[in-house]
Amino acid sequence: MKEPQEGQLCPRCEGSGVCRDCQGTGHIPCPACSGKGTSVWHGKKMTCRTCSGSGQQDCPSQCPSCAGTGRISPEFQETIQRKYQPALTGIKTSNAVTKTLIVICVAVYALAPRDLPSLLPYPYSSLIWDILVSKANMLTSGEYWRFLTPAFLHASIWHLGCNMYALWVLGPTVESYLGKWRYLALYLLSAIGGCVLSAHMNMISGIGASGAIFGVAASVIVLSNKWGLIPQHYANSVRNTLLIILVLGFSMDGAFGFNLDNWGHIGGAAAGTIFTLAIKRI
Repeated sequence: MKEPQEGQLCPRCEGSGVCRDCQGTGHIPCPACSGKGTSVWHGKKMTCRTCSGSGQQDCPSQCPSCAGTGRISPEFQETIQRKYQPALTGIKTSNAVTKTLIVICVAVYALAPRDLPSLLPYPYSSLIWDILVSKANMLTSGEYWRFLTPAFLHASIWHLGCNMYALWVLGPTVESYLGKWRYLALYLLSAIGGCVLSAHMNMISGIGASGAIFGVAASVIVLSNKWGLIPQHYANSVRNTLLIILVLGFSMDGAFGFNLDNWGHIGGAAAGTIFTLAIKRI
């Protein structure tokens, strides 16, 4: 056994450094045949396939929890605690940026709605819309802000409500992990990515925050797969939802008044993925 290192006694081997499963012998009875080396299949006695008839399986003779030292070092404890630390534990939860983005989107809609009366007298609501909406010649005319501002416009109160609900569900988790400034950069770059691809494929960009939200959702998936910061089942649920929206968007485009900015969604998700992959772990 190795010389004990500093730290607390290993709770698994109680400081002995010996594997409790095999008591240091290096093998345990085969669980498939209970150590007999044979098993009965349809009334016939056959050699156990798991252990090839030996009745044993290899087992480390040293305690795997402490590598045979009998003690667990502070460094090892920290590694294990981090590995099994529940999501959002040990980080400062934040939703300030998410709240601000929602307030901005709601305020823009209230001042320049398309389906309800505006809080502003005519023609100011139309002027706000004209300044923010995408145009076919915005690249040649140098109106580059129009590759971002359509993400703050919404066609109806239902459009706004769905997007803001999705942002409120996804945003705070990503904001807490990335921090306020990186989260804001993720959101804005995803919005730009969505508007750029949408404008390229559709001549003009669609409107709404969904491209940016797709970028936030893509960040959830990357944070789970790359660093394990977010539970896999949650990331899988987000991924499946994105795929369903994209499939429905492309398959039902234009049918029954069903219109989604599919390319804007893809552009936002791509930008969010690239940004999250590029940053260093927090």
